[in-house]
Amino acid sequence: MGRSDEGAPSPTDLKKITYGKLRAGLISNYTEKGNATLYTTVDGAETIGGLKELDRFVGFTAEHDGPPVTALTTDYARMFAKRQLAAGYSTATVNRSLSCLRRMLALAHEEGKIQTVPIIKMQKEPDTTNWFHFTGGFRKTTCGAAKSPSAPDQFPLLVRMPEGRSACDYVGSS
Repeated sequence: MGRSDEGAPSPTDLKKITYGKLRAGLISNYTEKGNATLYTTVDGAETIGGLKELDRFVGFTAEHDGPPVTALTTDYARMFAKRQLAAGYSTATVNRSLSCLRRMLALAHEEGKIQTVPIIKMQKEPDTTNWFHFTGGFRKTTCGAAKSPSAPDQFPLLVRMPEGRSACDYVGSS
């Protein structure tokens, strides 16, 4: 029994499945699910964060559908990540694009268009959380804000600050 008898697409059929068709499937899936990350650009095109960079890399345009699905391999994703990082993109931006590619391939697999899905690994993102350790109340913060504790030194406090925030944003300066 051949692979096509088992429902596997033939090599000729796989070459007909292009990046553009996978991209359209992803946009359609986001529309069906009502994902908030799907947005419309000024020119009226629907897109997802990270998709523009991936489109540019694969050569997708309105006139060109990009490479066939057989070209979208683990090595292809690694090459994409390497080039994007070398071009100065952040790991977070690269990961948004890689997650789009990963989801496109997973959808194609779910729909029976491809038999296997290449492994697409995300880049390690730096921890952008600021941690501050206070003991006995706020005596002196990094911004010089002084606060008198109402209670004696009893409990250490570990505060997790979101990216771009500091203790001064919450304590204030007086």
